[in-house]
Amino acid sequence: MRYKYDVVVIGGGPNGLTTAVYLTKAGLKVFVAEKRHEIGGGLATEEVTCPGFLHNTHVIFHMMTEYAPIFKDFEELKEIQFIYPPVQVAILFSDGESICLYTDVEKSYESIARFSKKDAEVYREFYHFSQQAMDLFLAPATYVNPIPPLEQAAKLEKTPYYQKSR
Repeated sequence: MRYKYDVVVIGGGPNGLTTAVYLTKAGLKVFVAEKRHEIGGGLATEEVTCPGFLHNTHVIFHMMTEYAPIFKDFEELKEIQFIYPPVQVAILFSDGESICLYTDVEKSYESIARFSKKDAEVYREFYHFSQQAMDLFLAPATYVNPIPPLEQAAKLEKTPYYQKSR
């Protein structure tokens, strides 16, 4: 039996599946080819250490996913909720000590401050700077067509951070 498709999408990871959804919505007949035995790519859960212990081996690469246009473009996806574990990163030392970075900046501050108050202060300041940069620039600029560099530079010069650094 022969199949006729308008488009073949190679890869059933998040980007391939997103592409296929948009093309299907546009009325095209789409075939998704995936070499693995499951779709999901970086979203796949795998047993890579001990039997029965499952890992999402690419979870660190899903930052900013909730900003993706697909969640605004498809009513069916509006029910999706993102879950962020309280501990985002843990650094374990050979003496049994650790530093943890949490979703809560104050808990991260406390964890770092056990070793260095100065570093904890810098972390807190950088965290707040990063949040503002994300909201003002990074997130809005991620899913739009790029603007010419000179126009982008002119917009950046109007930000409070540029003014503050002068």
